[in-house]
Formats: sequence, C-alpha cells, structure tokens
Amino acid sequence: MNNHTESQIPPSLKWPDLPIWVAIAVLAIVFVVDGVLQCVGQSFLAPVTSVPNAPSWLSPAVGAIEIGAGALLLLAGATTFAASCLAVVMVAGVLLQVRFTGGLAFIPPLLLLAGLAVIGYERSTRIRSIRRLRSAVDIFAEAEILREQLRRDAVNSKGRKGLKGPKGLRNDATRPLATS
Repeated sequence: MNNHTESQIPPSLKWPDLPIWVAIAVLAIVFVVDGVLQCVGQSFLAPVTSVPNAPSWLSPAVGAIEIGAGALLLLAGATTFAASCLAVVMVAGVLLQVRFTGGLAFIPPLLLLAGLAVIGYERSTRIRSIRRLRSAVDIFAEAEILREQLRRDAVNSKGRKGLKGPKGLRNDATRPLATS
C-alpha cells in the first residue's frame, strides 16, 4: 500500500535539493577557475596581486586553496568544511580589498562569502539532522492524526446506529471531538 519509490531515491537526487546543488556547482566552478587564475596572477574576483608588498608565495597559495576547496565543495561530506575554508579566504579577501584597494573591489568576495555562508548552513550536518528529526516527527504525527480520525469515525458510525446513552441521549464518547 505504501509507495516506497521516494525512499529508494538517494537523498542527493530529490528535487528539493536541486537548487542548492546547482549553487554548489556554480560556486565550485567559480572557485576552481579563480584559483587557477590566482596562481597565474590574473584573478578577477579577489586579486591578491593588488595588495602592495604581498609575498610572492601568497597568490599561488590562495589559488591552491581555492582550487582544492572548490573541488571539495562537490563532495557531499566535505561541503561544509570546504565552504568554511573558502569563507576564511573570502573574509581575508574582503578585508584586504577594503584596506588596500578601496572602492567597490570588496563586493565580489563579499558576494561569494554570502553564497558560501548559505551553502555551509544548508549542508551542515546539524541542520540536516534537525530537518530529518522534524520529518520523522511529522510522519509520526500524521499517522497518529489518521488513527485518531479513524477512531472518531468508527465511534461516530456506532453512535448513528442507535447506540444511545442514558435517557435516550447520545453518550459523550460518541460525539466528535472539537477540532480547532
């Protein structure tokens, strides 16, 4: 009787998760491409080369972190860790852009930081566990509501067949419960 097709589909392939996976894929591509460009010294998002007196190893190091963490974004178990690593890099990028370049150069790393915060929150194991718990409680509650409704229907059908209480009045147990 139960439709088990939903339980057979892996959680990562259900439609409600599609927008978050698209966002993760877009951010992963952005960070991998920017990491490669950062290693070459041609980054368009948060160029470390624009920071005066920056050590020569800083740009390739940031690029390597962006490439590695960008690739890790695509792994379901490592998404939160990768988002945290990239968030640290983006916070540093925002601060360096505000401090040394001025203007609006801090906006791209700030927007990437916002995207990473959303992804880190959405894919967090704690948040996913809370959602699963709520789902289990909802399923249990729906089953209990259905049982109660079936019990009321059974009691009401008995009351209509002529089961009367004292003095010809319907027994209180046969009355439908008030619902709000």
